Amino acid sequence: MSTETLTFPLSTWTRDWSRPKRSDGTAFFRVEDRGYATPCWVWQGATKPTGYGQVRFEGRTLQAHRAVFVDTHGEIPQGLELDHLCHVRSCCNPAHLEPVRHDENLRRRIRPFAPRAPKTHCPQGHPYSGANLYRSAGDPRKQQCRTCHKAAMRRYRARLAEKVAAA
Repeated sequence: MSTETLTFPLSTWTRDWSRPKRSDGTAFFRVEDRGYATPCWVWQGATKPTGYGQVRFEGRTLQAHRAVFVDTHGEIPQGLELDHLCHVRSCCNPAHLEPVRHDENLRRRIRPFAPRAPKTHCPQGHPYSGANLYRSAGDPRKQQCRTCHKAAMRRYRARLAEKVAAA
């Protein structure tokens, strides 16, 4: 994956709102070759905490990729949303954006982990199985590693003994 810093001249955009200006007259994009047929246009202006670019137009804040898509392809069809085919949230390349239904967009997303996947080992690497699996009487859905639970109880009892001895 190579990164090439380029900016697109403002003359390539037809509407003023989709081309925020810098003092040197270039748009806020960096071209990154991430292995797709065309490079990503990574937004260099303001971004949301979720990673999507933002642009101001007529007192409204718009998502940069939506603004670029509307500028190049026209309105986004009713009931559809834009899917980043490259999975780069700050990418504004219209070739990487496809209008799809919400359920299709969710199906296509890449998740870094499966939060609902069953855990097979505790954070210290002990297996959650057999005699090592401990379920709390207060909440039987919560599973704990018996080895780690015993070690925690030993530390707790030692702290209690120290408090009693100090008093």
